[in-house]
Amino acid sequence: MLSENSLFSTNRFTSLRNNCPICQGIRHDCRQNTELEITHCRHDVSSVPGFQFIGQDKIGFNMWVANDGKTTETTKTTDSETRRRRSARQESQKKLNDRADRSVNSLNRLSIPDRDRAIQELLAQLDLSPTHLQNLRDRGLSDNQIERGMFRSVVPWQSVNNINARLAGVSDGSDGTGQKLSVSGSGTICPIWDVSGRIIGWQTRFDRSKDGKYRWPTSRNQQNPNGATAHLPNGEMPLSCCRPTTLLPDPQNSTSPHQSINLAEGFLKPYIAAQQIERVFIGAAGGNFSASPQTLKTYLDTLSTELSTKLVRLYPDAGAIANFNVLRQYQKAIALVTGWGYEVEIAWWKQFDKNTHADIDELTAAQLSEITYITPAAFFSLCDRDMQNRLADR
Repeated sequence: MLSENSLFSTNRFTSLRNNCPICQGIRHDCRQNTELEITHCRHDVSSVPGFQFIGQDKIGFNMWVANDGKTTETTKTTDSETRRRRSARQESQKKLNDRADRSVNSLNRLSIPDRDRAIQELLAQLDLSPTHLQNLRDRGLSDNQIERGMFRSVVPWQSVNNINARLAGVSDGSDGTGQKLSVSGSGTICPIWDVSGRIIGWQTRFDRSKDGKYRWPTSRNQQNPNGATAHLPNGEMPLSCCRPTTLLPDPQNSTSPHQSINLAEGFLKPYIAAQQIERVFIGAAGGNFSASPQTLKTYLDTLSTELSTKLVRLYPDAGAIANFNVLRQYQKAIALVTGWGYEVEIAWWKQFDKNTHADIDELTAAQLSEITYITPAAFFSLCDRDMQNRLADR
């Protein structure tokens, strides 16, 4: 039997920052017990696809374990009868609270057309600073691609006017200081587009990243517990459909370079990759595509018809092959996509190490030409033996 102290030994924890599979980066204090593979997250949510809630730790974090329909030894050993009963009571109460909370929030969430309109109005009030413009140029984007991407600069508690107060991240100005964006630092707004070209959200890429480089907008805090979050009307987190500026959503425009649907982590990265490779990319925060299955399937089915293809290509980040959490997200995404009848290939340019190898948006033209495409099985076989065993246990 594991003691309570063994669950909370600080040297067994790693910070998840914006890669938490539970909250998708909404919170920034999430962590994982690397020995027991328990995710600790304070986000208020009743269920998460692919995870099982097993109770709260002694400092109020909700604890989650990956759940593939099997009972894990971790769950068995950490839940004594007393803890199970206590967790059951907590979960029952949590579900009641979440049901009421979701009822309020479902009414607060803007429809897709309304959030597109509100975000367009917000972006129209903002500019892109010379520093942020140059940063995007340095990432390989042309001025036209930057303009089409509608990137904007923000400063701490950015003032705005007459923006729908139901839009996540907007403070309604009830304190008499006027409307503001709930951002604590300066950075670049990276819009998120749906498959129909509507803006459905954004993340802020902060200039200083000690608390996570990318963050979702949110109006929820202790003073406003029912404030709007970035969640879509269906309750899922947004995914971004990033199109090259040379490719419009036209079923007749399906020439050879575009005969795959491509997946990459984040939102800025897939936008840059879409321009460089001239292919459509879908982006997800932390690469957690499986957390938004309804949205992902809608995008894939729409793009499949548009591009006349059933081929999906995943572009792993450099070093992902040594990161268990990321690989688990890839496993889940691949299982979903293949279950829907799509063929999956993995883009491989020998990106073993995150410190010495480049991500897809950082490759030169010569490096792009050297990409090969392998099966998921071949990709996972490149992991070391210990990683393969851990992945096989799930």
